[in-house]
Amino acid sequence: MEHMYSSAYCKKCKEHEVCGKYHVYVIELDYTLTKNRKFMSRNHQHLYDMDCLYVGSTSHTCYCRFKQHQLHTKKEEDGFICSCKGKGIFRKFVRSGGHTRGSYYPGVYGMMLRPDLFYRYNPISNQKKALQIEEQLAAFLKKKGYAVWQH
Repeated sequence: MEHMYSSAYCKKCKEHEVCGKYHVYVIELDYTLTKNRKFMSRNHQHLYDMDCLYVGSTSHTCYCRFKQHQLHTKKEEDGFICSCKGKGIFRKFVRSGGHTRGSYYPGVYGMMLRPDLFYRYNPISNQKKALQIEEQLAAFLKKKGYAVWQH
C-alpha cells in the first residue's frame, strides 16, 4: 500500500502526528475471505459484488493502526515504529500476556485503508463515542451488503 498522509484519514491529523482524538477506520480485506466459514457465518447478508471489510477504532492515526495490523505476528521481539507523536517510537507488537496489537483478519487479509468509507467521522472526541460509531458504521456497511468483521 502506498503511504498516505494522516490528513487523508482525519481532518485534524498531520503527517506523522495524531490529533489527540479517536478515529474509526475501515480496512479492505482480500475477497478470498468469502470462502472462510467463520468469517462468512457473521455475514449472511453479503452481496456477491461487495467487498470484505474490517471496521475498527483507535487513538493512533489510521495509517499507524493499519501498519500495526499488517505486522500480524506472535514473535515477542517484533514491533513497529509508531510516528503518531511526531517521532518514531519502537513499540512491541506482542503485549505482556501474549496479546497482540492486531486482529487476525486485517493482519492476514488486510489490503488497504478505505477512507471513502470513514473519513467523514474523524476525529471523534472520546473512546466511548468512537466505539459506538465503530459499531454503527459496521452495522451500516453490513446493511449495504458488505462482508464486515468488527470487534
